Amino acid sequence: ITIDVADTEFDEPAMLDAWNAYVELLRAEGKQALCGNLTISKPVLQGSTTIAYQVQNESQLREMENARYDLLLFLKKKLSNQSITLQFVKSESPIKTRPYTASEKLKAWEERNPNITYLRQKLGLLPD
Repeated sequence: ITIDVADTEFDEPAMLDAWNAYVELLRAEGKQALCGNLTISKPVLQGSTTIAYQVQNESQLREMENARYDLLLFLKKKLSNQSITLQFVKSESPIKTRPYTASEKLKAWEERNPNITYLRQKLGLLPD
């Protein structure tokens, strides 16, 4: 016997909540690499049931394809919608990442505020 259950509609904030809940579940399981791949960019709801997610390179694309089944099961259950599909797209240009080193942070600050360069030069400060 098959019982057809109506799919529940959901919006982007609900989808993001479910996505973040899955990330937290993975974090609790110690799967840090996959958590990193799932938080590099923000998933986007296209149409009513397609979730698009942008990755930076082929390696991340393969990792996401390997995780597709579990992620899709979680999202379908959490959002009560069996029609959800996932679309992973490799980025044409690199996704901006957060500055990590001191020199990367300084460069980011200088891009946001050119006066920092002037001040650094005026005070004779050298980047680390």
